[in-house]
Amino acid sequence: MAKTELTSKLISRFDRLSGRRENWETHWQEVADYMLPRKADITKKRSRGDKRMERIFDSSPLQALELLSSSLHGMLTNPSTPWFTLRFKQMNQLDDDEAKLWLEEATEVMYKAFNRSNFQQEIFELYHDLITFGTAAMFIEEDDEDLIKFSTRHIDEVYIAENSKGKIDTIFRKFNMTARALVQKFGDNVSQDVATMAKKNPFEEISIIHAVYPRNDFNLRKKIKRICLLNLCTLNTKAEMNYQYLDLKSFLL
Repeated sequence: MAKTELTSKLISRFDRLSGRRENWETHWQEVADYMLPRKADITKKRSRGDKRMERIFDSSPLQALELLSSSLHGMLTNPSTPWFTLRFKQMNQLDDDEAKLWLEEATEVMYKAFNRSNFQQEIFELYHDLITFGTAAMFIEEDDEDLIKFSTRHIDEVYIAENSKGKIDTIFRKFNMTARALVQKFGDNVSQDVATMAKKNPFEEISIIHAVYPRNDFNLRKKIKRICLLNLCTLNTKAEMNYQYLDLKSFLL
């Protein structure tokens, strides 16, 4: 399960996206220094618990960010009021009473799933990122206890690409997880090296690349539109040969 052709292509694509993003990183760092210091570690790598308010002499930017984030949260995704509805694309189904009833039930199920999850906390965090950086990303995954789990990702770990219509269809994330957390999440899919590390040094951090991309990018014979989610890990971030598969899933669009 070492380097494969697909792994090589994905890492090459990640490297190109990383190079294209470099000019933005300095802008994000400068803005975060004054508006969102807790996330001001884009070009400046900081230790955990390090002081981050050394550039703040006026709290106006911080207060403006909180005010606008709260306003967006209250107007767009207020937990106390309905904030979305469902409808069919086909207009002829709008007159079908059974179809309307199904939509209402589906909407209710979705609201219950949102309410029992951590959606409200994470969407509020997403508004902070969107206002500060102009770009924000939220990761949604299945959860055994709450059905779904939301996670607003730090802008530093996100690399994006658009399709011919200007819509984002490719996202790469590069982040770290401890060996212990990797084994808990991926089980037997981890390599023997990771399994050994989890026993000897469970809190050692390992670099992960999470790629989300259209399946037909690498297999043109696949006509059905699917989004693939691929996780790779390495024990050495400088050694491309060490990247190994963790997980691969695909979903219909």
